[in-house]
Amino acid sequence: MTLLNKILGISLILQIAILSIVFWPESEYAPVPILGDTTIENILSVSITDSAGYKLQLASVDGVCMLPQADQYPCKNDLVQSFIDKLLAMDTRNLVTETSASHNGFRVADENYEKFVELELNDGTTSRVFLGTSPHRRSTYVRAENDDKVYMTSAVSAYDAHADWRSWIDANYFSVNENHIEEMTLINPNGVFELHKGSEDKWAMENFDPNETLDQIAVSSILNRASRLYIRQPLGLTEKESYELQSPQTSITVRSSSDDGSSISYKIDIGSVVKMQNGEDGRIVKYSGSPYYVIVAKYVIDEFTDKNMDDFIEKYP
Repeated sequence: MTLLNKILGISLILQIAILSIVFWPESEYAPVPILGDTTIENILSVSITDSAGYKLQLASVDGVCMLPQADQYPCKNDLVQSFIDKLLAMDTRNLVTETSASHNGFRVADENYEKFVELELNDGTTSRVFLGTSPHRRSTYVRAENDDKVYMTSAVSAYDAHADWRSWIDANYFSVNENHIEEMTLINPNGVFELHKGSEDKWAMENFDPNETLDQIAVSSILNRASRLYIRQPLGLTEKESYELQSPQTSITVRSSSDDGSSISYKIDIGSVVKMQNGEDGRIVKYSGSPYYVIVAKYVIDEFTDKNMDDFIEKYP
């Protein structure tokens, strides 16, 4: 064999080796769900804890979403199911790190996280996952408990895991058609104010100074407040002494006509001032048409608690 043939032979072998490496079939990596084989049918409840330590539990009772911390106050099934679907879609395709050194930086550490989510399963076990910061839009760091691996996912973000009550419920505590209200009596520390709708939808007040003019805009404003209230947080079915509702200083009684012409009445009792989850002041409220005690934003309730006779007198420029 000539030297040239040897060189050509070696070159051919090298080319074959290179082609074998380049085109060698790669083993396919199949990402797996971070929460394993959990399905939505396995989940009894979801608990969300935020970085401030507020914890909210969402449970399924006979297929209906409830809030156990508020005596099974109803929550929105579709929102909870959508959130669970996002959690179940998290997988291992985007591994970021395999060590715990970065857990704090990604906010997925045991004691340093954006959100901590717990799934109570029907086999008696609990799956837990940490949702961290978002390195860029539509991606979030995530880590399962007892696993150092951190993944990046676009399936869910910490912003989806709301730990505030209002995000999961129908915030409308009650509502009636304001135009159907016929009478309203407001009792507060400043007095008793009895309002009656008269002819041409003009309102009058009992014992109002005949030398003054009733401010119809002020009346309309308080009627609007009395026709609907929105919840910040449901409290439950049991009245507590701290609610200060045994003899409320402020109450509103409303008589309204229904669509069929019949008369309906309801009462709103207003209790103590409390701090809401966001740090703002709220008021405990009980509407006679609901068994639940709730918290409503204080600035809304101030319309009732602070009203005095002077507020109802029309001011002229």
